[in-house]
Amino acid sequence: MEFFLLVFSTLFIAEMADKSQLVTFCLSVSNSGLKVFLGAFIALSLNIGLVVIFGSIIVNLIPQNIIILIGAAIFLGIGFYTFFSDQESKPVTCPGSGFWTAFTLIFIAEMGDKTQLAVLSLIAVSSDPLVVLAGSLSAMALNHALAAFLGSRYISKIPRKKLNFIVAFLFVFLGIMIIFAEFV
Repeated sequence: MEFFLLVFSTLFIAEMADKSQLVTFCLSVSNSGLKVFLGAFIALSLNIGLVVIFGSIIVNLIPQNIIILIGAAIFLGIGFYTFFSDQESKPVTCPGSGFWTAFTLIFIAEMGDKTQLAVLSLIAVSSDPLVVLAGSLSAMALNHALAAFLGSRYISKIPRKKLNFIVAFLFVFLGIMIIFAEFV
């Protein structure tokens, strides 16, 4: 249960102010929140499911200590990139409407995204990919539900710079903790 909560909180915070969450938010402003949420969640489920499957295969091919180091490096890299990047100036555009637009945009937006890399890293330090899958999907579902149904009222009022700082701090902290837990 502890690892599930770690996966859940990591992915939930990492997805805050992420491009796919912003797409969900943007599309739900002028479309059915339920249709946008369903399109987003199915895209996220497919994407995370693929990462869990391929990540589980990779974990069996490469020595665990190497994977753990790579995972820690990914967490640190994402954290520093998020902290030093100027994501505030990037405009978010949301063409189209509804289920299929949400599905397509979010599936593509998540390819190589920090949350996808985080899932891969969490698989590296876990002996149970199903816990990673369940924690990841739960976090993404809640995150995108908030974006689809509450975003315009509440989430949009939190400055993106503050959300980016929280995400950056979490990733750097987790990267350091992974290194210490494995090698110190």
